[in-house]
Amino acid sequence: MNIFGHLVISPGCLSFALGNMLCDAVRSRPGTEVADMFLRGMECHRSIDRFTDTHRDVRKMVALLDPFHRQYGRVIVDVLLDYFLWNHWNALFPGTPDRVVRQLWQSYERYGEVLPEQAESFLSILHRHDVLERSGTVSGVEQALLRLQRRAHPRRRKYIAPDRAVRILHEERDALGKYSLSFFTELHHLMCQKYDMELFASGDQPFCVSPDNTACHGQPRGRDTHCTLVHLGGSQP
Repeated sequence: MNIFGHLVISPGCLSFALGNMLCDAVRSRPGTEVADMFLRGMECHRSIDRFTDTHRDVRKMVALLDPFHRQYGRVIVDVLLDYFLWNHWNALFPGTPDRVVRQLWQSYERYGEVLPEQAESFLSILHRHDVLERSGTVSGVEQALLRLQRRAHPRRRKYIAPDRAVRILHEERDALGKYSLSFFTELHHLMCQKYDMELFASGDQPFCVSPDNTACHGQPRGRDTHCTLVHLGGSQP
């Protein structure tokens, strides 16, 4: 999965969701100090990546891509998983995907003082360019692949080939959608079971935020009473 997927497959604790989302951005800078409150989400990110890398339906999605992509097929599928997560939202979660994104932008600055500098900068770029909001559009897929292409080794950039990936998205949309839905259904169940808590996207409550910048614990059968609920119109103790 890409950034949007890691945000969605998180419990209702904001520090957990941020750690899950920003793991790649942070670990790409050796020596970066990360507050303990984000570590549980970062470990969740790694667990999701391991699960995704070996999942049968993800491998089927990679097999549908143009062989020209070589080793980048798996990376392209991460972007497509975000696309199908947004577009199959009603089969997985109540409400709408943009609610989750709005809640993130409304509340993430609560942790501005403890976020690593590159993580805060990365979030600002995502927000400014509506990257998460465009996850479910073909243009958003193209832009995500172009960003990956720019970061790739110059000799290998051609293998990402956004135009080829988008062509397969159109041609194999039904099969790709079927495999992605099967994958997310299984991942959703696994994450709820592993962390013994509901995913944020499954409910209608806002993110919970620990007022003293320590890790909160999501929503295990009822809210952690040490968290503050962050509503779109402000905060409510």
